[in-house]
Amino acid sequence: MGDEIIWQTGAGPEDVRFGPRLQQELGANCLYVRYNSGLHISENGRRLHQLLTELVQTFPAAVGELVLIGHSMGGLVIRSAGYYAAQEHSVSAASSAALEPGLATVAPEPAGEWLPYLRDVFLLGVPNDGSFLEQNSHLTALILRKINIWPTRAISGLIDKRSNGIKDLRFARLTDEDWQNEHADDLFPPRTVVPPLPGVRYHVLVGSLMKTVDSALHDYFGDGLVGAGSARGRIFRDPAAPPDLRITTRVYPRLHHGTLLSNPEVYQYIRERLAE
Repeated sequence: MGDEIIWQTGAGPEDVRFGPRLQQELGANCLYVRYNSGLHISENGRRLHQLLTELVQTFPAAVGELVLIGHSMGGLVIRSAGYYAAQEHSVSAASSAALEPGLATVAPEPAGEWLPYLRDVFLLGVPNDGSFLEQNSHLTALILRKINIWPTRAISGLIDKRSNGIKDLRFARLTDEDWQNEHADDLFPPRTVVPPLPGVRYHVLVGSLMKTVDSALHDYFGDGLVGAGSARGRIFRDPAAPPDLRITTRVYPRLHHGTLLSNPEVYQYIRERLAE
């Protein structure tokens, strides 16, 4: 429901958003990505991976530390891109090792890899465990189809016109295998685990409509579009996570989904982390 403009300006000309402010105050080079939210999240993830690869191939001297900031579905696209970059890196490393069997050598980074540049990932209001709105839409369409009379079939058909990207939000499907699976439309479909990238700092920023953040309503409704429990993400709360994973979670009361993109406290947190 938005594009790159939401990072730059708001309702009026005085409402300068995060991108221009970071560029003015920190001298950061801010690049914006517009993507087709109707495509599968994994398709956009692979495209972002390709874009970042092309970036470091074309401007290797200009790319210092890389920071990725995503809002809502954009954060899932970032996580998907990291998954495909890590998969490609593993294949490249395995191929390099196979060329020199028995030798303890350190292979150089393949040209164009962007993961070594990545320092921070900021996830603002991201449905890491799926969207309750899409889960309810899927369940409603499923029940109407089961009733199986003409009106309910017609209504369920209309509900099913949702785009692939929106359907992926049900359980945050980040890989091709998840939506290609024959059980993808089951009530509880299989889902590929996409862990945080090692050595990268993750900042999970969660909005809440509530004054307090210790209630079931907060966990379920969160910022109105993304539940706080989903935004925090089970994968980011795994007590068995490797020690090199660095994850910080911040909850901002009385913020809805959209105001995460203009809130001064959220901006100050991002600015301070980037200035470190």
